[in-house]
This record gives sequence, C-alpha cells and structure tokens, in this order.
Amino acid sequence: MSFRRKITRRQFIKGAAIAGGAMMMPGLGPFVRKGHAFGFSMPLEKFIQPMPLFGGEIPLAAKITPDPYKGVDYYRLTAGVFQQQLHPDLPNPTRLYGYADHTGNHVHLGGAVLATKGRPVRFSFHSALPSTHILPFDISIPSPGNGGDRQDRAAVHLHGGLVPWTSDGGPFHWQCPDPTVVGASVEPWLWDGSLDGGGNPDPTKKVWDYFYPNNQSARLMWYHDHAIGQTRLNAYAGVATGYIVQDTLDNIGGGWLQTLYGIPFLGQPIVFQDKVFWDPQNDPLYDKSGGGNVLDPEPGDLWYPWKYDPAIWPVAPGATPPTPSAVAEFFGDTMLANGVVYPSHSVTQGTHRFRLLNACNARWLDLSFVQEDGATGEPLFKGKGQPVLANVDVTQIGTEGGFLPKPVPLVTAGVPNQPFLLGPAERADILVTFNTPGNIILYNVAGAPFPGGAPIFDWYVGNRNLPVMPAAGYGPNTRTIMRFAVSTTKGTRIKAPKDIPVSSIPTELDPVNGGLRVNQKRFAAQFPGFAYDPNQNPESLTLNEVVEPPGFTSAGNTGRLLTLIGNQAFPTLQPFGAGGTYYLEPPTETVRYNTLRIWHVYNFTADAHPMHFHLFNVQILGRRKVNGAGVPTGMAVPPLPNELGFKETVIMYPGEVTIVAALVEDPMPAGPYPRDDNGRPQVAVTVGNQTVMSAVPPSPRLASFGLTNHDEYVWHCHILEHEEHDMMRPLVAF
Repeated sequence: MSFRRKITRRQFIKGAAIAGGAMMMPGLGPFVRKGHAFGFSMPLEKFIQPMPLFGGEIPLAAKITPDPYKGVDYYRLTAGVFQQQLHPDLPNPTRLYGYADHTGNHVHLGGAVLATKGRPVRFSFHSALPSTHILPFDISIPSPGNGGDRQDRAAVHLHGGLVPWTSDGGPFHWQCPDPTVVGASVEPWLWDGSLDGGGNPDPTKKVWDYFYPNNQSARLMWYHDHAIGQTRLNAYAGVATGYIVQDTLDNIGGGWLQTLYGIPFLGQPIVFQDKVFWDPQNDPLYDKSGGGNVLDPEPGDLWYPWKYDPAIWPVAPGATPPTPSAVAEFFGDTMLANGVVYPSHSVTQGTHRFRLLNACNARWLDLSFVQEDGATGEPLFKGKGQPVLANVDVTQIGTEGGFLPKPVPLVTAGVPNQPFLLGPAERADILVTFNTPGNIILYNVAGAPFPGGAPIFDWYVGNRNLPVMPAAGYGPNTRTIMRFAVSTTKGTRIKAPKDIPVSSIPTELDPVNGGLRVNQKRFAAQFPGFAYDPNQNPESLTLNEVVEPPGFTSAGNTGRLLTLIGNQAFPTLQPFGAGGTYYLEPPTETVRYNTLRIWHVYNFTADAHPMHFHLFNVQILGRRKVNGAGVPTGMAVPPLPNELGFKETVIMYPGEVTIVAALVEDPMPAGPYPRDDNGRPQVAVTVGNQTVMSAVPPSPRLASFGLTNHDEYVWHCHILEHEEHDMMRPLVAF
C-alpha cells in the first residue's frame, strides 16, 4: 500500500463525536444538512403495530407441486421490487427488494423456507430487479466480470449452509434479468429433465439451479443476496429471509423439545434490522439531481448514505471520494423486528421460544429485557440512567451452528448472568420465561461502531449529540427495539435441561497458552474419517484497515477507508499485519474436506468484526491479547459459555487473536453422492422414471489461478460495508 492511515479509527470516532456535538451549536444546522452523509428518519410512534409472524403474515415459500424432480423439495424464487407500508405514519409505502416464490407474493422477509434434515431442496432463481437501483449505487468498488457494473444483479447465499460450491451463492454467482449475462462462477450443472428425440434423457440439457443437501442439524439459517459490489445494498433493501432446518432434536416426529416439554416448540424467528426512511426535509438532495443517483425516491422510501463525508470517515489528504460513494459502515436510526417498525408482540406469562437473527448491515445488538414506563413508552429508569430490568428468565439453547451442547442461563429473574451480544449475522435460539404481566422493552446498548461507539449513531431520548432530540414514545431510536406485552394469562413454564444431545468438537483446557485445545483422542473417536494433526502450523491471518490507494478503483484517488484480510504465509501479497490482500488477488486460504484445521485470526483494526465462514462451522478455542506486531501479551481466555458449540459467525475483537477450530465437512459425501471419473460428486436427478447423474463442476474462476479441480467459497466480515470493500477473501476447498 502506498497510503496508510494518518489517524486511528478511535481518534476519528472521537473527532466525529465532537463534531456531532458542535453541530448542535446555535447557527449550525443538523450535521446531515451540511454534509448529507447521514440523513435521519421522520418521527414514528413506537409499539402500535403487532409483530408479523413467520408462517403467518410473513408467508413461507410455497413448493412447486407436483414436484418435477423426485426426492427433493423444489421451489422457484425471484428477486424483485415491491412496496409495503412498514409503519402507518410513513407518508408512502416503502419500496423494497425481496424474494418471492412462484406465486409472486412479495412480502418483506417473505419466502422463508422450512426444510427437513436429509430432504434436499432444489430451486431455480431469477432476478427481476430494476436496471437502476433504489439505493445510491457506487460502481467504483469491486464488481468485475461480464456485466459487473449492472445494478440489477442478485444471487442467493444460504448463510450457514453446508452446500456444494455451485449452490453457495457467492459473490460471482450473480444473475440478472438478461439470462445471457451472469457472474464468472455461474455454470449450468443440473439436468433439467429434457429428453432427446428418442425419448431418452439428454444430460447435456443443464440449468443453473441451486441444490441444498440439508444434511445439517436443526438450526435457523437465512438466505440473502451476495452479488459482488452490491450485497450491502441488496440485503439492506430486503433481499433476505429465513431458512429453518428441522430434525428429530427439534420438531419432527415428536422431536426432542416436543417430547421433553409435551408441547410443539418450533419457536418464532425474530429478525432485527435498522433502517433510515427518507425525509426530504432532512436530506433534500437525495435524488438524481443532487448526485444521490437514486431511482425516483418518495418520502418514506429507504435512505442510504450517498456521500462519503470526511467529518465521519477518514480520507487521505488530497483524495476525493466519488459521488455516490460506498461508505465504511451504515447505521440506521429506526429499528425493525420481523419487517415492521417498533412492533409489539403479545405473549402469555410462561416460557416462549424465539430464534433471533441480527440482520443489520453493521449494527451490533447488546440486548436486555427492561420494564416500560407506562407514562412515556420508554424504559423505566432508576439512578444514573440505568433501566429497570424486567422479571424474565432467559436461557440460550442454540446459536447459528445449531443447538448448544449445554443450555446457558443468560438472565435469571431479571439479573444478567452472561453477555447477550449479537453481531451482524449472529443468531441466538432462546427460551424466555415471562414471570409477571406488563410491558417489557427489548433494549439495545451496543455501540456503533462496536465496541467503541460514536454518539451520533446512538439514537435515544436524551442524547444531545444528535441533530434532533427523539421524543418519548417515538423514533428515531436504536435502543428500544420492540415491546413484549405480557398478559395476565398464565401459560406453560418450562425449565431447560442440563444437556442437549448434539455433537461438538471435544476440547480441554490448554495449560500452556490458555483457552482451550482440541482433545485429539476424543476427536478421533467422535469424528471418524476426519484428519487432525495437532503439530501442523495453524493458519495465521490478519484483519486490517488501510486507506484505499490511488488507482485501486476506476474512481481514481478516492482515499477511502479500506478493510482487508492478510495471510502470514503470503508476504509477497502483503506483509503480516501490514495491510492485507484485495479480494480479487489470488486465493491464499485453502482447506481439504474431512479435516480439522486451526486458524489464528489477528485483529489489527479498532473495530470488532463478525467473521463469517462459508462452507464450514468452527468452534472458538480462545481469544488472546496481542500487541501491534501480533505478539501475545497474555494468556488466552476460553470462549463464553454460549460460544461453546459450533458457530459460523465469530466475534473477533480488536487487539486480539481469535483461535478457532474449523471442521471442514464435505457437503456431498461419497455415499449418497457418488464420484464420477474425475472424482467430482454427482447428484441423481430423477424426472418420471428417468435418472441422470449430474456432476458438480470445479470452479471455472479458480481455474484462472491454476486451481483446476477445486471448489470456490469465501470468508469475510459480515459488516456488509466491510465485506464489499474489501474484507473478503476466496476460500478454496478440495
């Protein structure tokens, strides 16, 4: 890198907070009126809408019946644009993107899939997105390939899926309304059922369909767009929804939870998002004429930053970011749960199961349940601004990797036992027991950016660093997410068991380095067929922040903040800890199926990063403080109790090395998916009484790097603005 930052993120956040306060001085308008980096929403009354439920107001995806392909559940999905009233006081229905099934029923977060372990899902996908995006579109960040500057691209990534690379929905798996223009990794591979002139199967008739084996344990996953260069925009616009896998531990055939408690206990997903709704009074230039390049916005549409403001993010001296420009992070000011603004959810006293998903672009959630002040609709406070905790019991029974081996009490009679933190893309499967009637607010105090935080992104009543003071009972507000209205009716109260019969990597305390280490003998017994060499050098990787150098993009000398991943084993690309590697450079991380690998990830930035691994699950072994050269300054500490199972999104804190054990499972094991002559796994596609074996092809994009028989995944930060610019690297598997 020829340019390095002259100012740390912490210093810059401090400066931004001071600037936010200064802009409240007489004679200076709201800071957004000056720089238009961040607009803000109009006031919206809280807790006047019921929370929509998945399987109710939020429809599940409908399967194609009769199914043309035997032995699978088949869907047709389309990404399109529609309008929906997300709050009655918004002046117009909000334009959104989203997935719809073959019925064409567009609803925010609609199209969720309820799958069964061992029953594959296959679907075809089409993008019907408009040629001009409904959000400010910056073509200067990486979006190469055929038609790579198109604004109507979309893909389908099953976040957390154990799937063949062809169905991973990675950055280069995008499609657009023109079927002849696709991403560099799109290659037809599944037989479409066509016959030749003699009535025999024609195996050359292939389509680019997605195929999910669903050989994972019960868990809440989600699928969302992953097209390179616009994931942050498409996901924020709404191209995302849930994907639940059930098994006999969950809700099938009188599953474990149902048998244990005597009641069906599937659990209700709750998806959290933060948005900004456009108010022309707060950003009058948010349209084409002002440089925002937004397709005909109307008040109440989604707002997204279109100017890279040096008052908020660092810019190299003499540099000029383009307009519109990608930004370092996006933080909304208005919270949504299950797709509507500040909803209320009625519950009985007793125990309820919720599956939580943080689907925000960059905002973290540090959650608690607090009492509502009936006079204000805000939290009831005591002492020095501390909210009064509600009388609830909260037990976490799962994460994004499925059930935890041991349930973890998070809250007992209102008193916290463990941190309740969700980074972007993290999930928590929880049991909440509401002990007394009344209104309870789900409350968030996480800083933005996390963990340091800047007051200008923390919207709550009483924050004088904001351009306007939120009124009691109204947004903007990022602390009061939703209300639980607990009735006087008493329902079933249940107690979590001591253990959950689910597998995990066996570990033991590491007496030398601290934290945990893999118990090799028990691992070999529990995971036969998996290779693990404890003497093999771990993968040493880095998370870095630099300034975008001149010529990095077509926009010239932009000088913007750039987040990167580095690898100690490839110093010719970037020295260890000195910068990192661009996404489009040759791959540096390679894994072999049916192995266990140890990764050490050093965070040299000022932010915590939720690092997401495609293909495989990991278990956290420990976190260890390090200095700027990556040298440990203390012993590692074990993961928190609710991190002791499998995960695929891991919090990596600044100034630490995070140590994980990666279980690299084969998504298509040789038993049910026999190999062809080239060793490639095959899927049996059956139409009527005809069957064709369709082989998973190797990645054509990796072949350009000399990797001719390999599978292409990625790993990246799930702060979406970081992922796309440029904290994402290829993950090669074979």
